[in-house]
Amino acid sequence: MKTLFYLIFASLLPVSIWSATISGIVGNPAPGTPVAGVKVVLIEGTSTGQHLDSINTDGAGNFSFSTVGTGTKTLIASRPGYNGGAALVGVSNFNASYSANISITINNSTSTVQGFVKRASDSSVVAGATVRLTPNNVTADPAPIYTTQTDSNGKYHFDSLFTGWSCFITASLPGYLESSLSNVLTVWNSTTTAGTMYLTRNIGSISGTIRRNDSATVVIAGAKVVFLVGTAKVDSATTDTNGNYSKVLGAATYNIRVSAAGMKSDRGYPSKDTTATVNFGSNTVMNTGLTPALSTIGGTIHATNATGGPIVSGAKVVLQHRMRSIPAAQAVWYSLDSTTTDANGIFSFSNLISAPAPASATNGSYRVLVTATGYRNYPNTTAENNADVYQVAYGATYIVNPNIAMTIGCLSLPVDCMEIFSNSQERLQNIRFSLMSDQLILNLNSSSVVRTLEIFDLKGVLQRSVQIPANESRIILPASFAPEKGFLYGLK
Repeated sequence: MKTLFYLIFASLLPVSIWSATISGIVGNPAPGTPVAGVKVVLIEGTSTGQHLDSINTDGAGNFSFSTVGTGTKTLIASRPGYNGGAALVGVSNFNASYSANISITINNSTSTVQGFVKRASDSSVVAGATVRLTPNNVTADPAPIYTTQTDSNGKYHFDSLFTGWSCFITASLPGYLESSLSNVLTVWNSTTTAGTMYLTRNIGSISGTIRRNDSATVVIAGAKVVFLVGTAKVDSATTDTNGNYSKVLGAATYNIRVSAAGMKSDRGYPSKDTTATVNFGSNTVMNTGLTPALSTIGGTIHATNATGGPIVSGAKVVLQHRMRSIPAAQAVWYSLDSTTTDANGIFSFSNLISAPAPASATNGSYRVLVTATGYRNYPNTTAENNADVYQVAYGATYIVNPNIAMTIGCLSLPVDCMEIFSNSQERLQNIRFSLMSDQLILNLNSSSVVRTLEIFDLKGVLQRSVQIPANESRIILPASFAPEKGFLYGLK
């Protein structure tokens, strides 16, 4: 009966008799400089436990929790602009007071800067503008640069900036002049609204006249002028009946491509490519010319004999053009086009600019490079021969004459041989080798001049040197140097 009495008596006592108190100061650091308005949360057990209560510190940084039960308690302190702090308290006795000071430190990366970008012409918002923020008063080299873009409302913002910065802010958009703000200050745990940046349209213009290169007065109507930045097309224009064009463009350096039907560049390309810079608020004049392309070059590819040998179909023919005069050492050849010979060994290139005789830097020249399976390349030497350089008049057709002969490489031998000396005349000699027992037989077209045949092994060691008399078309040599394994020859 006495036990029951004690239980009833205890249940009637105030709760504070059976609970403890936890109090303390939140400071920077604790208890140093008290911090008011800090939220302190009381948690059962560890930080992941049940939240029991919370309170804000007063002006002196004080907090207090009463009616705290026994056991381990965690205190967590937080306030915007500060790095949070925590304390662990073990409550073991009822009706006892426990002290727990909590340290928190200022977070200096809590500043925000925001603002707007608009067009100067009508104050409309600019979406997608690039905004850059650079602090001026930092010791880091280089200074950090923060980049963002305006949203659909023309607004930008930078979060988590360091307190006390003096910032330089710029806004940019393709086709507009850059706008900027300076000395924008960042305030601790606050948002700074910078002034609105206004963008002004960055435009200029370009104009000019397209004429024929062969005339100072004849203009080209309907020529297309394409403006590119890098390889990306920006805009285009078409010349009027007076050969004039004009276009308003953003200030930039442009690659300009000019073309017209029946016309090509002075090098023979389909378009004349050049560059020009358009500056803000001014007009750039860019005149250029194109050359009429009405000439044709063609011919026939034969094997072994330029006039009566078998035709070579499917040969690849590359057309080259140059704008340099003889001597050949000054030649700069540009590959213009390529084709393949048809079933009759015929090739043709049309819509060419003229290259009238004599060859000069103004008139230009043409030549062809030919390759075919089973044949040596034509020409098979780097030395240039005048017979391989062609001139064609304005609007005319030039047929390569004599036709080109491709030399077959040692067909009668079990392995290919190679020639190391060559010229255009040799390619017309119809050279043929055959191996019979211990003799190497050379058949070739006769010549009115004495020629020298030199034969080397594959290591480049001279094995035979023999003169071929004038009007002679056949030479028989001892084959003691094993030509069946391959050899090099030169005819000069």
